[in-house]
Amino acid sequence: MNKNMTSQIIDIIIFGATGYTGQCVVEQCARINNFSWAIAGRNVNKLREVLTNIYTKTGKDVTQVEIIVADVDDQKSINAMTKKGKVIINCTGPYRFYGESVVKACIEEGIHYVDVTGEPEFMEKMQLKYHDLAKTSGSYVVSACGMDSVPADIGVIHFMKNFNGQVNYVEAYMALTVNTNKIVEPFLNYTTWESAVHALANMNSLRSIRKQLFSKYDIVKLLPSIPRRSVIHRSELCENKYCLPFQGSDRSVVLRTQMFLTKEWNLRPIQCNVYLVCRSAFTLCALLIIGFFLQVLSKFEFGRKLLLKYSHIFSLGVVSRNGPTAESRQNSLFTMKFYGEGWSKDMLKEKDDLKTISEPTDSYMVTAVEIPDAGYGFTSICAVQCALIILNEFDKLPPGGGVYTPGAAFYRTSLIETLAENGFQYKILHTGHK
Repeated sequence: MNKNMTSQIIDIIIFGATGYTGQCVVEQCARINNFSWAIAGRNVNKLREVLTNIYTKTGKDVTQVEIIVADVDDQKSINAMTKKGKVIINCTGPYRFYGESVVKACIEEGIHYVDVTGEPEFMEKMQLKYHDLAKTSGSYVVSACGMDSVPADIGVIHFMKNFNGQVNYVEAYMALTVNTNKIVEPFLNYTTWESAVHALANMNSLRSIRKQLFSKYDIVKLLPSIPRRSVIHRSELCENKYCLPFQGSDRSVVLRTQMFLTKEWNLRPIQCNVYLVCRSAFTLCALLIIGFFLQVLSKFEFGRKLLLKYSHIFSLGVVSRNGPTAESRQNSLFTMKFYGEGWSKDMLKEKDDLKTISEPTDSYMVTAVEIPDAGYGFTSICAVQCALIILNEFDKLPPGGGVYTPGAAFYRTSLIETLAENGFQYKILHTGHK
């Protein structure tokens, strides 16, 4: 490998390239290979091994890819890494432990940052702590540029842009199908589980951060209110299957995007809830059991140790330290459907302020997106494309830099069209009047 390229400014650097997600992002860069890129991490031998494996997988020439040694425990090495690049894709999680030093270095060096986290506490803390500093340095910091939470966040943006009028609320229903003969197929990497455990253990910290962050926005009660669903309910949108509130980051990311659009561009914010669809009563019971383990044991140190040590057991087999197999990834399909209501353009003609309208809605729309290999294939494609949009559509980003959600950062860019070009097209299924 040629490591004598330090004088060249690299387009994209993948930090944490030896992890499961990092290797997927490296593979995606190798397949595109129309920009300069490098890989970074703390173990040079493992980094070399990653490039060897990528060459075996893709047949792409990676001999000119630079290897950069950087360790989150050594801030100087992180800053030295960021000086070599234009955009850092950070794949090192859990981000609550390993993310801030990279964000800090990017802002200090005036370059840009993308990650694939689904940790609300980390994301909101970074926005609260670094947004103004990032604007001063001109850096763009965009989290959740993967499965968490692009399908939901950009899905709501797509809904907004295609609704013939003003949207009041959107309900998103996500479902994952894995075609297998096995009763349980691992589809989550261990780091995702670890992040969830620590997120639940630190909910009080998140509430404190959220209170400070949201105080910066003028939050008003919107009418009519979004429908209140029971904890377990059935939806006709999903063939009457059981649905649960999704406990991940999607809803919080969408709401932060909406608050940004309201504050900066005076748009009416859209109410949103996100639900998880269970394909069977067995899946529903399994999720309730896993949720019980997580909620109870994550509150205690010994419980967290048990959850992390025996992740395969407490997740009922869905978590693997080796990540999902190639077969399970190829046989998986993620779908997300969006149902929303609002007011048609005809109804809005005499309204001066769309943010204060409260009459009953008169129109609805249903949209959807299907994503094969959602967890890691989509995440790697999305992370790379988000980084490229920062490089190539700089003038369409919010002016001046800052810490953003994907929807806020890429609202005026071609991200929706770029996703469609990569096989992830949002489709309008139904429109009509109520």
